[in-house]
Amino acid sequence: MNLANQPVRAVPKVTRKPNRVEKKREKVKGVPIPSPKIRSQIDKKNYEKAMDKYDHQCADCGRTVGLEMHHITFRSQSGRKGWRNLVPLCKLHHDFCHERFPNRETREAYSGWYADMWRERHEHLYGPFYYMDKYDLYKANLIPNTSGDTFEAFMKREEVNARETLRKRNDGTE
Repeated sequence: MNLANQPVRAVPKVTRKPNRVEKKREKVKGVPIPSPKIRSQIDKKNYEKAMDKYDHQCADCGRTVGLEMHHITFRSQSGRKGWRNLVPLCKLHHDFCHERFPNRETREAYSGWYADMWRERHEHLYGPFYYMDKYDLYKANLIPNTSGDTFEAFMKREEVNARETLRKRNDGTE
């Protein structure tokens, strides 16, 4: 039997794509938790609130054009989209946060401390959970549910505690 003389059989084409397996959403105590990607994407409400907090200007130099919104605790480190974790910066200062410098002198002056300065500043203003969202707090058993009111009440208490701690530190009573 010579294969060269046999008829060629065409391989059938796939008529439909295989089903994509949908990822199961994480659930905590029966509550579905959105993906980290969704929870860190800045929405209009949080963007505007952060801009209002900093008077629609770079929080460092006061420029009002070419602003970029910076996640103080980076998204890769579980920083969320809440306005407490956002700061508007001009391109130059935003680049400093991400260790992108125009020259060696600037790198030597700003490397390693600029982004940390914003983290410390917001921790002093809003408490140690400033970068978390309601799902993070719920998963850590810090709030009983994922309602917006419960989350805001917790965050307001943390702001009061942070101010009190800072006041004591400044008074020398701590």
